[in-house]
Amino acid sequence: MDDKLEEHQLPCSDDNIINKDDNSQKRILEVNQNQEYTQPENIIKNHFKKPLALLLPIGILIFIFTPPGRSLLNQITSSKTNSTNNSNSIITTPKNILTVKTQSVNPVDSYLVKRSYNGTVVPRRTSLIGFERSGKLESIVVDKGSKVKAGQTLAFLDTKTLRATQRELLAQRAQLVAQLKELQAGARSQTIAAARANVNQLKSQLQLARTKNQRRKQLYIQGAISKERFDEATSDLNSKQANLEEAQSKLNELLAGTRPEQIEAQQASVEQFDAKIASLEVELEKSILKAPFTGTISTRLVDEGAVVSIGSFIFRMVEDGILEAHVGVPVNAANKHKQSKTKPVMIGEKNYSARVLSKLPELDPSTRTTTVVLK
Repeated sequence: MDDKLEEHQLPCSDDNIINKDDNSQKRILEVNQNQEYTQPENIIKNHFKKPLALLLPIGILIFIFTPPGRSLLNQITSSKTNSTNNSNSIITTPKNILTVKTQSVNPVDSYLVKRSYNGTVVPRRTSLIGFERSGKLESIVVDKGSKVKAGQTLAFLDTKTLRATQRELLAQRAQLVAQLKELQAGARSQTIAAARANVNQLKSQLQLARTKNQRRKQLYIQGAISKERFDEATSDLNSKQANLEEAQSKLNELLAGTRPEQIEAQQASVEQFDAKIASLEVELEKSILKAPFTGTISTRLVDEGAVVSIGSFIFRMVEDGILEAHVGVPVNAANKHKQSKTKPVMIGEKNYSARVLSKLPELDPSTRTTTVVLK
């Protein structure tokens, strides 16, 4: 075993420093309490063998990594030493220890997972609009890209035939209304006077016919005239009697006024024509195409002069201002998105708050997801 020993650092109490004397090969242990401990050189040389010399540094290293060893090492490095006076002193310092923050961890039964889904922003309403009746397209007053308001006129159909029919119906109605007014007002005094005069005249004629018939009866009995002459007088008497009864009935009707049933029947005729005119006015209104909501004309499908039928589309229109987000979510997550709940929506770099309006009942065939509609 060599006379020269390997140098090791021994654990000491507070403010201890290990010094080495190269000339004497002795170890000196200095303590802050002015206590000095010296290990004899001959003990190390004679009694320690090589395996023990190897175990010593290993034990020191193990001790350093234990809590008491780390505490002792921190105390040694933080104390003030006097080794600056001795140029041969060797000072061993530990590496810098990093300061870290700690956080308490508590067990929980559940945790929150945030998930994002892709979707599209679309107008709330998109419509293909056209006329409700067939006809010739007379004029178009807007074009694609035009901004329109609800109720604004977009196009016209030809209405010449409808206008002619309307004038005819209005004339017939006017005639019926005049007759109704006459029935409601009753007969004029002049008409009643003429009817009364006619009755009086027929009475006189009847009286004359009776006289003639009586005379011819006596002559027929006497055999002065034939049976035919007597029958002629009888027939004339009966005719004058019927005419008088008819004239008297008309006079009585004029004096009593118009019957309520006649007035009601005439009123029904007027109302029937009113319904025909109203139906015609509806057809005229259908000849004017108006915007169903405020939006933009995205497509113009036909031009002036074209004959369109019921169901033919003239424009494609999209609504302005009101947008909806259609987001596809997995089927098993669709029930978590309740109606009227608020969800965050990101469009580009901006965040918005949207409310769940509904969930579409059918799956998207391409993505196999349920579409959630947000506004």
